[in-house]
Amino acid sequence: MAEQFAVNGVTARTLEILRGFTDARAVDGSIVSKDGPFTYIARTVSDQAATTSVGWLHLRFFNRVLSLWHDNHGLAASVRQAASRDGYVDAIGAVDRWLDDPHPPKDFDGRPALLRALDPSGEKGRDEWRLLLAGSPRISQVPREYLLADPAELPKYPGEFKDYSEDPDTYHRAAQVLLDAARAADEDFDACAEARLAVALDLVRRRRFAKVRMLEVGWPELVERVRTPGGRRRLRQLEARVLGDTDTEALPEAWQSAESDERLSEFLRIGPYFRTIFDDQFARVVGVVEGSASLAASMVTWEPYADIELHLEPPDQTRAVKSPNQTTAARRPKLLRWRGIARLAIGPDHHRWPVEIDVEKFRRLAASLLNAYASAYTIAARPSTTTRDVAPAPSAAATVEQIGELLWHQTFGAQAEATSKFLTVMNAGKRVRLTISSGMADLTGLPWECLQIPDLRIVAGLTVKLSVVRRVGDAIAGDRSIGTTLRVLAVHSEPRGLAQLPGARQELRLLRASFAEAEQQGWASLTTIEDATERDLRESLRRVRPHVLHYTGHSGIINDTATLILQDHHGAPALLTAEQLAVQLWDSGVVLAVLNGCDTGVDPGVPGQAAFGVCQNIVRQGVPAVVATIRPVLDNAGLRFAQEFYQALMDGYPLEASVTEARKGIFMQGWDWSAWALFAADPSALEPVRLRRPGGLIV
Repeated sequence: MAEQFAVNGVTARTLEILRGFTDARAVDGSIVSKDGPFTYIARTVSDQAATTSVGWLHLRFFNRVLSLWHDNHGLAASVRQAASRDGYVDAIGAVDRWLDDPHPPKDFDGRPALLRALDPSGEKGRDEWRLLLAGSPRISQVPREYLLADPAELPKYPGEFKDYSEDPDTYHRAAQVLLDAARAADEDFDACAEARLAVALDLVRRRRFAKVRMLEVGWPELVERVRTPGGRRRLRQLEARVLGDTDTEALPEAWQSAESDERLSEFLRIGPYFRTIFDDQFARVVGVVEGSASLAASMVTWEPYADIELHLEPPDQTRAVKSPNQTTAARRPKLLRWRGIARLAIGPDHHRWPVEIDVEKFRRLAASLLNAYASAYTIAARPSTTTRDVAPAPSAAATVEQIGELLWHQTFGAQAEATSKFLTVMNAGKRVRLTISSGMADLTGLPWECLQIPDLRIVAGLTVKLSVVRRVGDAIAGDRSIGTTLRVLAVHSEPRGLAQLPGARQELRLLRASFAEAEQQGWASLTTIEDATERDLRESLRRVRPHVLHYTGHSGIINDTATLILQDHHGAPALLTAEQLAVQLWDSGVVLAVLNGCDTGVDPGVPGQAAFGVCQNIVRQGVPAVVATIRPVLDNAGLRFAQEFYQALMDGYPLEASVTEARKGIFMQGWDWSAWALFAADPSALEPVRLRRPGGLIV
């Protein structure tokens, strides 16, 4: 690899960085090295090869440094000084080993030399050191060049920042300032991340190649089945079942013997996983049987959903408790607790029972859930906040569970007869579509994807057995259909002056890869627009006439108005309101919109508007279905959602199941999976929205 860089004219500085991790080796399926930054990047790339960029790594590392300066100024200054000296790599490595040692020496002299120098009095315990130096990435995994950054370059000192979870934008802007200063002082600064990332990507590609070849050598008969139409999807299903995903559909009889092969199961448990090896990569190694049909053309057997609907309606006299502190007439009063009637519609049978929902508690839990995922560290969000790719705090899973249990007990679990009717439908053996409807956005906006069903031990948003869809009322019915070729328009915007979104631009590249086979076969076409203006969008809608509109970029609630944030012809932010987007889509023929930004499914709370979010507006104006977000989302999670969603759609999954599969992909990364929701004017009409034949979707 070093020779390859030399041929390409890379500097001696890059070669020096490369020599730092020549000891890289595989341990328990993971690549490790004495060079902490390379170990971190290699681990990240192993699961996120297509979603990790140099720009993202720059921001990730600088935000970790800023967090250290915020948490402990004196320690950060001492670490900066230590990083400038020879022997730092060995010294910080010793700290890591001490932190990881289950039985470390308890006396002061048994501590690593660096810690004795940083804390001569020995006041800090191991837990405090772990809090300051561990995390993701650990301080030992941040290249020393980033640690040498001078906070004096910043207009405001990091110690004066709020906690990251309260104001991530400030951290991101500060990280960008430090990055610009580092590049100005060192024209080769990018090599700190670039060289390590290039090698990590190369190793991941080689390991994936080796994994497929080992499968070929060890289980040739299985590989023959993999080469047949739909075989790669079946292999991913087999792997998922081996890894414990019991929700995955049962394998055909011809594959069931593979599931009982213990040697194969052991092999599948070792990374890299086939779920990270997408079809274009897999086909280059294994290929398909000559003359066989395309994988994407293979049909997934999918029984229709059984429809049920939960309608939350006020009693004869509304007794909703509202916030006493609401004084302005310009905003809808904040609903604290709602008492009303739940109506469960199962065919012609309608069952009603009284419920009381603690809306304010759900609001607090949702906010704490966002903080749980975002508080650990750093990097840019969609729209103006939120982190891209963070390791979740330990409370995230517990918060999801608490939300799910509370939703159950305050709705279906609030009455024995309601519980019985719901479970009867769920146990009937069919997949169930649960439609949530209400005239109150505070209720439809609850985190229904987290709903826990105790008797079945499933979570609504993570199983294809149950699809949750929010009904948008007062929608215009329209005849929108798809012809012989599915047309997709993907729009990206990243205006100057707002937080950078490294994942958003990569999203377009990954979509191009996902659609490559479809375009080659002529049953789908993808048009992409980078740095889109309002005029670009309008002209493309007119020229392309897309069936699917995919948006990736900034969005949010600004001055009580839901907006997408495009850019003007100077590159500055230009707001496209929900109403303006709805007007653009009136005559467009768009069947599905995927709004992959922050808060695209949130009602801003303006009186007289029962549905005023971006997605609700366009559904009301005739777009049949919208995938949107009910809170801010991580940039990297947004990228993974798009990748997994379109991959599932190309595998023949229906729209609703594709959304679920995308959530699963995000869940596997430990990110906030429940932020994506499906909205529709008529949920029962979603059934045909899927890849049915080499002609696209049929609606």
